[in-house]
Amino acid sequence: MEKLNIEKELSKTKIKQQYFIIYGFIGIFVLIVFVLFLIIRQFQQKKAANKLLRSQNDIITVQKKEITDSINYARHIQTAILPSELTIKKYLPDSFVLYKPRDIVSGDFYWITEKANRIIYTAADSTGHGVPGAFMSIIGSLLLDITVEEITSMNAADILSNLKNRLVSTLNRDGDKVVQDGMDMALIVLDKSEEKLVIDYAGANNPLYIINKGELQEIKPTKMPVGFYNGDKNRTFINNRLNLQKSDLLYIFSDGYADQFGGPNGKKFKYKQLKNLLLEIHHLNLQEQKLILDQKFEDWKGEHEQVDDVIVMGIRV
Repeated sequence: MEKLNIEKELSKTKIKQQYFIIYGFIGIFVLIVFVLFLIIRQFQQKKAANKLLRSQNDIITVQKKEITDSINYARHIQTAILPSELTIKKYLPDSFVLYKPRDIVSGDFYWITEKANRIIYTAADSTGHGVPGAFMSIIGSLLLDITVEEITSMNAADILSNLKNRLVSTLNRDGDKVVQDGMDMALIVLDKSEEKLVIDYAGANNPLYIINKGELQEIKPTKMPVGFYNGDKNRTFINNRLNLQKSDLLYIFSDGYADQFGGPNGKKFKYKQLKNLLLEIHHLNLQEQKLILDQKFEDWKGEHEQVDDVIVMGIRV
């Protein structure tokens, strides 16, 4: 009897142990299933996120391409409006134009025409750069066409004043909001009818450099842009009538060259260094000057980003 009881107790203990083992296996199985569920769900979420990310990247890629295509198209329009090298040489045979947009399109532009036996040309720097600057440069070019075509005076200051009024009127047609955009520029009227070499120069914040017999003379501009001006309402552009000598050199430019950061200390190039450079190279032909100016700019810039659009125009009279 006692033996039978002992066997029953052992049987119960064995059964309990088997239950513990079974429950243990079940618990481990449930835990494994739960962990697998979490892994699968995380994988599915990551897969969905990656799919969404790829979809968003595809959308961004398409949008970026559309924007780039539009900007490239704007560049073609701007290039078509700018005078060709052939046109420049037609009016100014001994000349160069160094033109370096910061982006695909530029806020700097140059313009030239002939009227009444006078060559009128300018280098201009529109507000901003990139696409906004490019639109302003296109507006400026078209308004210059209209201004010079309709104006009777060939005085450089009168041309700038007329252009300023037209630009302000164009940008503020509705009158509700004042658009504070404009252009800095140097404009020259070269009179071919005079026996002597005579030019009219007027500047809107941008000067004129003249090199005569190895000396550089700076003709100061009027401190006022072509466009919105929140200063002295009575200020007008000053016309400078200048007598030149054969082989004198004229340089007009935007501020992009002098404002470029670089060199050994990452500082601006500045106008003093630009003057010295022009004096060093003025005896060379104009194409050599252009190449040196371009190389010097790139050397100075080094690994720095170009900070602004650049234009430099040089002519020998």
